[in-house]
Amino acid sequence: MDNMKASKSESIIIAIAGGPYAGKKRLCNELLTRLEALSPSTKAHILHLSSFMYPEQTDRYSLNSYDIKAYKETLVAIQGGKERIPLPDGKELCFSPDRDRVVFTEGYYLLLPELLPSYTSKLFVYADGDTRLERSVIRRVCGDHEILAEVLDDFVQNAKPAYEMAIHPTRENADIILPQRANIQSALLFVSQHLQDLLEELNQPKLTSSVQYDPLHEKYMKLAHEMAETSLANREVPVGCVFVYKGEVIGKGYNQTNCSLSGIRHAEIIAIEQILEKYPSSVFSETTLYVTVEPCLMCAAALKQLHIEAVYFGCGNDRFGGCGSVFSINKDPSIDPKYSVYPGLFRPEAVMLMRRFYVQENAKAPVPQAKKQRILKHNIEQMDLTRYV
Repeated sequence: MDNMKASKSESIIIAIAGGPYAGKKRLCNELLTRLEALSPSTKAHILHLSSFMYPEQTDRYSLNSYDIKAYKETLVAIQGGKERIPLPDGKELCFSPDRDRVVFTEGYYLLLPELLPSYTSKLFVYADGDTRLERSVIRRVCGDHEILAEVLDDFVQNAKPAYEMAIHPTRENADIILPQRANIQSALLFVSQHLQDLLEELNQPKLTSSVQYDPLHEKYMKLAHEMAETSLANREVPVGCVFVYKGEVIGKGYNQTNCSLSGIRHAEIIAIEQILEKYPSSVFSETTLYVTVEPCLMCAAALKQLHIEAVYFGCGNDRFGGCGSVFSINKDPSIDPKYSVYPGLFRPEAVMLMRRFYVQENAKAPVPQAKKQRILKHNIEQMDLTRYV
């Protein structure tokens, strides 16, 4: 049966990237002020990439000075609803379990490809070299009373090369590029409206549809989701699967169509090839497949020919589904036996994995599309089980 319930608190994570002295922290503070006016009941936090700088490092411009893995784990913890999140510098993020969380995160290297799926929106604050140098001198010489010659040398030898070689190239991953100086107020109005839209979406009544199954089935589907996460990290369509024979995982796979440049390298096909290297095809009649997304027409037909015993999947495949969404190949009265399908297991998680992929640009797509204005949505409609049962 469908289990309908209101969603728990959701997370909005807005990345604000840019070079040294571009104005990232100032922008965070201005957006925080505007958010308090838009939604007084929403508590926001600012997360600095500098909190993840290795203690022994002194070069704050170098990517190697930052623990990007720990930063990514913190983003995952925020998305996962964790209430208290310790940071490497000894500070801590604290959230209320019954309030939506908004996090503005700022730093030089926020728009690395492996971090993009974690953000709701991605901003890059642009400032040219002369502007950044001017701000550096004003802050460090006039404000902190550092020696002018040393500040200029640091900018020329360290800050400028790091920006040109490593920070500026990540600008192409931003949803919004904020211009410098005169146009910043117009840009702030635009970003504030975007933030208001996100808050309105979060505050709408939400229903998620997730079918309840035996914990053993959940165990195997979690393994399939681990494979899908690997797929997403490799910029592949995030589909993962495991095949289970008499309580043992005998094959697993994730989508690899982009890296192989082959449209048939689906998760199920890859896992099937693994199994056939070690087992006779007869094992499939006593094997269950757990896959995050409904098998496509090709995979559904292959499973039928192999006499698969049953298939559990998360979300439907409205474009190419072969187990009820488009065609019901699993029920086809052909010479191969039918097989049962059980949809909806961890469906919300499967849907969000797909959405996290499709808000990105896929350079390996037949016709790559610009997606700078695409926003990660969180509402999930109810699943129609009558299509599959």
